[in-house]
Amino acid sequence: MKTRHKPIRVLIAASLLCSGIIFYTSSCTHDDAVLPASSTGSESTDPTYYVTRGSDVVKFAATAANGVYTFDKVHSNVGWETRYAAIGAKLTGKFNWFGFSEFNFDEATPSNTKFRAWVQLNQVNTGESGRDGGCLLTAFNTDAASDAAKSGEPANDYNKAVIQSKTVTYNSAENVYNVVCDFTFMGITKEVTAKLGYAGKGTYTNGTNLLRSFDLRFSISLTDHPLKADQDQVNDKVDITCNANFKQ
Repeated sequence: MKTRHKPIRVLIAASLLCSGIIFYTSSCTHDDAVLPASSTGSESTDPTYYVTRGSDVVKFAATAANGVYTFDKVHSNVGWETRYAAIGAKLTGKFNWFGFSEFNFDEATPSNTKFRAWVQLNQVNTGESGRDGGCLLTAFNTDAASDAAKSGEPANDYNKAVIQSKTVTYNSAENVYNVVCDFTFMGITKEVTAKLGYAGKGTYTNGTNLLRSFDLRFSISLTDHPLKADQDQVNDKVDITCNANFKQ
């Protein structure tokens, strides 16, 4: 049985690989591609591959200047996942518009590390138009017309979720940073504990710009942040992952 299925699997895998190569080469300009050889950290999903602790300082600014980093949103993302109806397979999604109002990372002195980041709720993207343009916006208590897309942090508090650090300590066992944060969603602020990983460092292909990469992982409870509709359609626990790249 396995022998008969193997050629089909190989054909499917080859087709997917070719499709991915065609899409990549036709849609990416490589302007901000990163040289693999210059990267100290590689697999951001595995803490054993996080950057070996040193004394780096990464300070964010909205505009480029000497000694600061700008947010490379094009190569960053914010994703979430939860189980459908609490017992079903996982539902996943992301947000098309998000950003920072503050980010300062001090590797040697974690107590100096602080950040504030946000997502625009009506820019949710699950890949399913029926959810993105309908039930999810209702559940989030927002609508498609609230706040212009891609115009900075949303003005309406109800149309954004915000996470802000309070304390940061180094976790030597996992080579990550434990972060106590305030998370505001659905008009309610609750304290959450997140893990911040220094996921990579290197240079861009121009040989000049520096790259610094981070991931942040945490979970929230919808009991703490009740949705306005369809609360029973998802699991109480929602896992959130934020991947951020900064350029100097």
